[in-house]
Amino acid sequence: MSAAFESVATEIEKAAEILRRDRPFYESLLDFYAGVFIAQEKARRHLELKPPAQSKELVLLKLREGFPLAGPGEFRIDENGSEALLKTLCRMAMQSNEKLKDAAEKLVRAVKSHMISPPLLFQAFLNADDSYLDTVAGDLSIERRVLAFFIYNSVKPSLVAGAEHLATLLPPDRSMNDACPVCGGQPAMAVLEDEGRRCVFCSFCGHKRRVPRLYCAFCGNDAQKTLGYFYSAEEPEYRVDTCERCKSYLKTVDKRQLNRPFYPPIEQVCMQHLDMRAQEAGYHSPVLDAKEAL
Repeated sequence: MSAAFESVATEIEKAAEILRRDRPFYESLLDFYAGVFIAQEKARRHLELKPPAQSKELVLLKLREGFPLAGPGEFRIDENGSEALLKTLCRMAMQSNEKLKDAAEKLVRAVKSHMISPPLLFQAFLNADDSYLDTVAGDLSIERRVLAFFIYNSVKPSLVAGAEHLATLLPPDRSMNDACPVCGGQPAMAVLEDEGRRCVFCSFCGHKRRVPRLYCAFCGNDAQKTLGYFYSAEEPEYRVDTCERCKSYLKTVDKRQLNRPFYPPIEQVCMQHLDMRAQEAGYHSPVLDAKEAL
């Protein structure tokens, strides 16, 4: 295995170790998700994937008209690699909570019996074919949200790789807009970096882009009086940014306060209690919870 993978895997394990100590109530989730993220990073190193097809003329047209470079359905997936990762995630889930264990066992049986085709599942997810996904979930007696969890996490390495390629086509001035300039997705979380620079991570493709410090990444509001945040003194590295115009919130990690390696997905796992606080305060998240921890 490459040195790059070993380095990332070590960072994930170290971050999970420190978070288990500091937030023991997340221990079981951290045990599961650290394995998921390491499996995804490993899969990324073995992708057989062509980048999304984008002619120079099409890129220029999309940039001029304000469209993302590729919609979800335009992303290409390493079907074999994604199916192998799906099976790996199912094996891991069988050692997790009862909901995931039950769903994983049903998925494995359905794939083995050719009742379902993983490539068809992946494409239906990317193309937002709700009818097909609802049918599969119903036939297998699996919650739709749980099915989406397995599918998304299986194709995520391909999405991230595609986004990394597409991001090289973006000019610097396209980084500060409301939606992800790569895929059009909404932000999953934000990070404050050195000197207070603020960036957000796309909830679909993972693309990281810089945004203004005082700015709602959902509605574009930049009126200082209508933007706020709250945090807890017990968790100085976490805060929740709020917008009074659209009543949305965005969870944020202040990287300058961290005592552990920064791996964004694992931070998301340990910020779920902030969702409850924000929702109790009357705010909502525009990002669907299909990819949140179960």
